[in-house]
Amino acid sequence: MSFDASLIGRFLKGDKRACARIISIVEDRRPGYEEYIEAIQPHVGSAYVVGITGPPGVGKSTLINKLAAGFLESNANIAVIAVDPSSPFTGGAVLGDRIRIGEIGLNPKFYFRSLSSRGSLGGLSEAAVDVIRVMDAFKKEIILVETVGTGQNEVDVMRACDTTVVVTMPGTGDDIQAQKAGILEIGNIFVINKADRDGVERTLRELQTMLMMNPLNDKYETPIILTRSNTGDGIKEVKTAVERHRDYLESSGWLSIKRSERNVRAFKNLINSKIIDEINLIISHHHGYDDIETQVKNGGLSPHRASIQLMEYINKKILCR
Repeated sequence: MSFDASLIGRFLKGDKRACARIISIVEDRRPGYEEYIEAIQPHVGSAYVVGITGPPGVGKSTLINKLAAGFLESNANIAVIAVDPSSPFTGGAVLGDRIRIGEIGLNPKFYFRSLSSRGSLGGLSEAAVDVIRVMDAFKKEIILVETVGTGQNEVDVMRACDTTVVVTMPGTGDDIQAQKAGILEIGNIFVINKADRDGVERTLRELQTMLMMNPLNDKYETPIILTRSNTGDGIKEVKTAVERHRDYLESSGWLSIKRSERNVRAFKNLINSKIIDEINLIISHHHGYDDIETQVKNGGLSPHRASIQLMEYINKKILCR
């Protein structure tokens, strides 16, 4: 597929169809997608990215809906990227572009896109991180990113976003489970949704106890906010907390540091991915690979010895180029 400069032109003028087209190219990793990422690079860097994560069923989608509406009331350009579980058959998002946004979907300043996690344990695929960059270049001032909510491996959210909101609710588990999920390392804001349920006091105490052990709280006091997203209670407080955290990051200099680290991390991840692709291509031309794999299956060759043999083959091929 050849690069379409006119598509970029329409995109930069605010054409939503052009934006959708570029997102599809980037998400599907179609040949030449890097050229589109390079073309939008000069226009990236002004959006503020907020990650919303937490276990399934805690009400993240409803909370995001209300939070997006709050930002729209402030006359901000908003995008929501929802990373859905991948279909085992198509690799695409199971729920697709979910009909859940309501009236705010009609607002010209609002853009919604549902993506597939493509098996990414952290809830965000590399393609999804690139889509965030696309929405940034599309002049969206606030980008809300909802993850699958796998619980154990949500570190990708923290690394891809400026502020991370961790959503939980009463009865989702004890403090040991929460610590296993690594939420102390991820969350800048904690939300206890469905706060009218029994057990909210216990959940609040557990989070408060955990945050007391967080050394970062000496410089920034992590808020815990009670919400009922179905009624809108507490949503303004969440919005205020996001703005307060942004002010902290900007005034302390941490925002530029985080974004610089994010750029380097993206670079290294892409290099690693391309190296793996190149190695797999070399291995695919190894006529004895099937025999080596059969020996490993039968126990005639250890996985370590097999890997050494393949690396010797790979090194020879690389040196001969």
